Amino acid sequence: MRSIAAAALSVGLFLLAARSAAQTADKPNFTGTWTLDRAKSDLTSTKVDALTWEIEQKGPSFKFAETSPDRKDSKFEYVCATTGKDCEVESGKDPLKISMYYNGATLVQFHRAGPGGDRISKHQLQLSEDKKALVVDVVYITPDGKPEKMVFTRQAVAAK
Repeated sequence: MRSIAAAALSVGLFLLAARSAAQTADKPNFTGTWTLDRAKSDLTSTKVDALTWEIEQKGPSFKFAETSPDRKDSKFEYVCATTGKDCEVESGKDPLKISMYYNGATLVQFHRAGPGGDRISKHQLQLSEDKKALVVDVVYITPDGKPEKMVFTRQAVAAK
């Protein structure tokens, strides 16, 4: 009887470990320097010709910095967790809250801007299979707007 219980416990622990490993594999790490590929992107309301994203991910911590020579506010940055909880972001203008979580291999972000959080957009980040491109689908929920697709190319890490 003890051997059956021990076998069942072993199988249970194995399945738990396999599930945990599969969930970790499903959550890609977006760390890197990414530049907008304007030719591959479909932008309607985002008015930039050049855009760079710096992302550093460690566990659930997601550190983000955006720079663009096309904008007066040359740098926008925040640190949030990928656990679905709201984080307050200093945007320089209106209040901004961002929450993010993984849905399989997609990192889903909700941005709520404005004094009442009345401007809402959903951003879905996915890596290409070769991990050299970052595709971001943006849906404007309120006010309603045409969806956008932003394609970024990973920049090579300089040798030290």
